[in-house]
Amino acid sequence: MVGSGKSELARIIFGADKIKSGFIALNGKNVNVNSPSDAIKLGIGFLTEDPNINGLISGLSIAGNVTVANLKSVTKAGLIRKKDEKKFLTNFSRELNINSTHYNENINSLSEADKQKIILARWLFANSRIIIFDEPTNRIDMKAKIEIYQIIHNLIKRGIAVVMISSELSEVAKVCNRIVVMRNGEIAGVLSKKEASHLKIINLACGQK
Repeated sequence: MVGSGKSELARIIFGADKIKSGFIALNGKNVNVNSPSDAIKLGIGFLTEDPNINGLISGLSIAGNVTVANLKSVTKAGLIRKKDEKKFLTNFSRELNINSTHYNENINSLSEADKQKIILARWLFANSRIIIFDEPTNRIDMKAKIEIYQIIHNLIKRGIAVVMISSELSEVAKVCNRIVVMRNGEIAGVLSKKEASHLKIINLACGQK
C-alpha cells in the first residue's frame, strides 16, 4: 500500500537513499552501498517507478541512455566505438523487442513501455545480476504488461535475480515466486507463491492476522 516503504527500501538497496540502520548482504557477505555507483559495481540495477523522472537522461539519445552505465565497453582512447555500440544495441533491441532501430533518436520519442526496456537494456549492458523493478507496468497497456512479464521470466531463466515491487495483487501472484509484504516501513510477512492469496496479502498489508 502507499506508505508501506517498498519504494524507499529499493532506493536504499540501490544507494539512492542512505541507510540509517541495519545492513545489506549480497551472496552472504555484508556490502557497502553508499551510492548508485556502488550498487552498479556490485551488479545491481534499478528500474524506477517513473523512468521519465528518475531513470532516463532526457538530453541523451537512445544509445546514450543504454551505454551510460558501462561506457568502458564501447570506448577506446576516450571515444565511443559506434560499430560496437550499434552491435550491442541491435542485440538488446531484438531480445527486448524495442520498437526502434534509430539509436541516435531522442529518448522521448519512445513509448512508455519501450522507455522501461531501454533502462533494462542499460542494466543488462552493465552486466547486472540483480535487477529491481519498481511498479514496472505503471502507465502501460495490457499487451505491454504481458510483454514485461515475459521479459522478467526470461531474465530469471538466465540466472538474474529479479525483485519486483508492485501494488497490483494479480501481478504479484502472476510473476513472483516469493512475496514479501511491507507495512509502515517494515516487513509484515513473507509468503511463498503456493501459500499466497489475495486475502492473506491484504491482511498482512493492513496489519491483520
